[in-house]
Amino acid sequence: MASDETTATLQRDDARIGLVGKPDHKPGEAGSFAIGVADLNNMRAQLDGRGLDLGGIRTDECDGKKYRMFFRREAENGYCFCFTQPV
Repeated sequence: MASDETTATLQRDDARIGLVGKPDHKPGEAGSFAIGVADLNNMRAQLDGRGLDLGGIRTDECDGKKYRMFFRREAENGYCFCFTQPV
């Protein structure tokens, strides 16, 4: 586990969860949750076809590292789940 005043990363084996606290966040409004996975294509395939709002897989850079990722947004509250895999 690693953390500072606004972020925390929890990891066990190959599972990693990143959390970011924002002082202006309102719990009843949209937020986000990042999930690191070992096989991004497989994760998206497991969720596809279930009527979920899934974005396409893309590559972005964060803190100087490149990641493949896709997003899943919940319609009822706008929360966003980001699934990532290092390039």
